[in-house]
Amino acid sequence: MQIKNYVRLGFVILFGAGSSACGSIDIPLDLALVGDNSITITAPDTPPLGTTLVGGVETTISVDIGLFSLLNPNGIVAGIAVDDLLIAGENIPILGGIVNTGTLCIEQNLENPGGGFALLKIFQSEADFSLALNTTIRGTDPGFIALLELSGIDSLPFDTAVETTVPLTLVDLLGLVLGGGGGGGLELSQDISTTLPADIPFFGGAMVDASLTLATVDSIPADPLLADCVLP
Repeated sequence: MQIKNYVRLGFVILFGAGSSACGSIDIPLDLALVGDNSITITAPDTPPLGTTLVGGVETTISVDIGLFSLLNPNGIVAGIAVDDLLIAGENIPILGGIVNTGTLCIEQNLENPGGGFALLKIFQSEADFSLALNTTIRGTDPGFIALLELSGIDSLPFDTAVETTVPLTLVDLLGLVLGGGGGGGLELSQDISTTLPADIPFFGGAMVDASLTLATVDSIPADPLLADCVLP
């Protein structure tokens, strides 16, 4: 299988030299949360409440690796599509435990799934990532679900973005191509802070802060919290 990948890469580079379209390749890229990841929700006049997070993001990177593109001193622009996203956290007690979120589920907003681009600067041995993760937050506890329904919503909007620069060599890029994404060794870290819309009852104006580190993996590890978030 690895030999086939090398042959494929050789054909892409050779025959993509005269045309960017011929050198285009789609790379599935799974990014899993690694290390310490957390989210904190601070509603007006209440102490911050938070939990740790697990899960990840499934993306596809579309990149032209034709010879002319690889030799471009300004770098290669790659499009990033967000295919799926599921992040989960443990229960957060609200109002002193009167209401509990149950498993906290952060999911892709299907109406606005997000995406972005990466500028792969091989000659500078780095890459700039700009990735919008448009998500929603919901809980699995019936009391929390009812509270959101009283507010006229079924989830809280949570639009985030990852804007970071990471090391990337030509060897790393080839690792992404030949390893199907998992071999690239990329790690993206981002601190996120956003404010929920003021017109949401109970949660209007709440601050949502998160600290995320996403790393390339062969597949996102399973976790009971993620299983809790999968709707029947």
